[in-house]
Amino acid sequence: MATIGILSTHNPGKLEQMRPFFVGLPITMQSLKEAGITDEAEETGITFEQNARLKVEFAWNLKKTWCVSEDSGLCIDFLGGRPGILSARWAGTNVPPEKTMYHTIGFVKPLRLDLRTATFKSVAAIKSPTGLVQYFRGEARGVLLTEPRTACPPGMPYDPIFLPIGQDKVWSEMTLEEKNAISHRGQAFRQVRDFLRSFLV
Repeated sequence: MATIGILSTHNPGKLEQMRPFFVGLPITMQSLKEAGITDEAEETGITFEQNARLKVEFAWNLKKTWCVSEDSGLCIDFLGGRPGILSARWAGTNVPPEKTMYHTIGFVKPLRLDLRTATFKSVAAIKSPTGLVQYFRGEARGVLLTEPRTACPPGMPYDPIFLPIGQDKVWSEMTLEEKNAISHRGQAFRQVRDFLRSFLV
């Protein structure tokens, strides 16, 4: 019987991107909702690492099994790294992703393309049943467009306007496989997968 683990998020976009990395491992990763958990951690940290820790501890304290979390954000060079850890609620809490996207466009629209550079950063945290915590990181550089190329995917307000360096598609134009191959989250979760494999396989 496969081990049950928890992905400490309710974000449907993140769940879609995370799940493929656990295929082939003897572990079934459940979302918070699938594990019967309706609440989620309060993101009160001031770094991606701190918020990832808060999320993984939240799930682990309830289930005491393998728990994985991730905190990520968009760091715009022209804005000194903002919105950073506030990326999900930069335009307000519980607002449609389109509002956050157009809020962002408002800041960068006056700028030349070469000044609209940004980095997506991701920190994944994993906590073992015995309490061991490890962190894994990924980054993806790109530029921000001033017009969205697609509608916003659920929970992903920046995907229609973030064009990774060396690519001709924004995140939301890519297949899941294409995005996971180069994204900040994909980089972090390949490391999570390899770490879990060393314990479970």
